[in-house]
Amino acid sequence: MKNIFKPMLFSTPMVQAILDGTKTQTRRTKGIVINDEPDNWIQNPDFSDDGMFIFRNSEVTQGYYPIPPYEKGDIIWVRETFYKNTADALKGTFYYKASVDKGWNLKFKPSIHMPKEACRIFLKVKSIRIERLNEISDNDAIAEGIEKEKYCLDENIMIYQNYLPGKNFYSFSAYGWNYGKETHSAPVASFCSLWEDINGDGSWNKNPWVWVIEFERIDKPEDFLL
Repeated sequence: MKNIFKPMLFSTPMVQAILDGTKTQTRRTKGIVINDEPDNWIQNPDFSDDGMFIFRNSEVTQGYYPIPPYEKGDIIWVRETFYKNTADALKGTFYYKASVDKGWNLKFKPSIHMPKEACRIFLKVKSIRIERLNEISDNDAIAEGIEKEKYCLDENIMIYQNYLPGKNFYSFSAYGWNYGKETHSAPVASFCSLWEDINGDGSWNKNPWVWVIEFERIDKPEDFLL
């Protein structure tokens, strides 16, 4: 059966997490538009046999048809920040911000402009589901590729990165940490800061519905670019 290839943009830290093998999930809001959900509807909706996204309570059943941007078995080709050499014997060679030394003075181009022939990372979709952003578990936050801090005073306390320098919270596994109006575990607090860094101030507390896409890295398929 012919492979289905679909692009996806990733930031440089998340590309590095994929390469390290620590990122196996991503959350996206594409294609989910739900504006009139009653407060008492359940937080974990079902899919009907024909793909309808169903909310239920004791009195109402209502459905929506959001279209998943990816399906199980699809192959994601990763678009990342890149540079194409055009000057010397290595003309046509691609370099990637996620993999080169920070001292390299290259004029990188944004991931949105990366052509298919430059792709080096391929991800096969294992599953896709829909849930509220704030429902993320500790294990799923870690699967999102949040980075462990290299320095820690106590080896029994795992510290995760704060992606919002200057914001008044830090992330320790032994303690909850306040962000907005809630207290979060260390992994969730770290992911919260990552989400806000990518999506903007206040985006976490909006608690949108998100597609949860689980994937595994694979070798370059033979039929890519055919």
